[in-house]
Amino acid sequence: MKSKGPKFSVIITTFNRAILILETLDSVFEQSYKNYEIIIVDDASTDDTVEILQPLVRSGKVKLIVNEQNSERCFSRNVGFEEANGDFLTLLDSDDFMYSTCLEDAACYIKENPKSQFFHNYYELVDNNKNVIYNYSFPDKKDFTRKLAEGNFISCIGNFLSKEIYSHYRFSLDPKVLGSEDWEIWLRVYSSYDLGVIPKVNHGVRHHDTRSVNSLDYGKMIDTKLHIVDNLFNNKEFSERFNPYKKFMIASIYLFAAVGANKNHDFYKSKKNIFKAIKKYPEIIFTNRFIRVTINALLKIKKEY
Repeated sequence: MKSKGPKFSVIITTFNRAILILETLDSVFEQSYKNYEIIIVDDASTDDTVEILQPLVRSGKVKLIVNEQNSERCFSRNVGFEEANGDFLTLLDSDDFMYSTCLEDAACYIKENPKSQFFHNYYELVDNNKNVIYNYSFPDKKDFTRKLAEGNFISCIGNFLSKEIYSHYRFSLDPKVLGSEDWEIWLRVYSSYDLGVIPKVNHGVRHHDTRSVNSLDYGKMIDTKLHIVDNLFNNKEFSERFNPYKKFMIASIYLFAAVGANKNHDFYKSKKNIFKAIKKYPEIIFTNRFIRVTINALLKIKKEY
């Protein structure tokens, strides 16, 4: 599809993903919409990621920036933000997939919603052959505020930011935010910009053993998320939008930790965090997530993506 529509900056951060990144790039090259640039930020890989990308760099298909030292993905994403010159920017991890009409659908959405500065599409969990493993659920637009207070349902894939946004916002480099840095920045952006949605699955999150989510320390994540919430409530715009959900946010953090404890078969810790959630916000017992997590803990089921 030839188009004079918006230009997209696809930012791909990577570290030691030599065996996966070319498939990710192919999913961008196969886009039906061609008005895009690809900026890869390599976080000082120690494998041959940089070497295998050189033919694509020489052909002009991608721009490659290599960090002098490993600085974590927040820093790398910020480098991508600074190098981008598209009308809209979108992030893609170097092990995931962008489906063929993703950018075309985004361009159509922008044309139909010219005032939208911040929107997302749906994603699914897939294997190496793009076979669906898990279908994520997504809220209706009227529930976006409450669901974003509960957790990061938009993740860090399939999000589109206008130049107005990505020119002024950056991922936090606070080490206390690491692990939930995507939730933190979307909370800040959403405090000032409404979130639009393309209700279509246009991305695949690849499931594999080295996914960063598989190594999360859920106990530590409590402190991380509480730190984020405490800091953000000092912001006027954030407080105005999220103040009705403050207790719910904190209770949801404990419930998130209970999910992790279930995954680790630490059902005692899971129940402990469940009770903390109830104490902070008793109404949380009526949420689907509470019911699911509690049943898993009581029946000692290691489940939930």
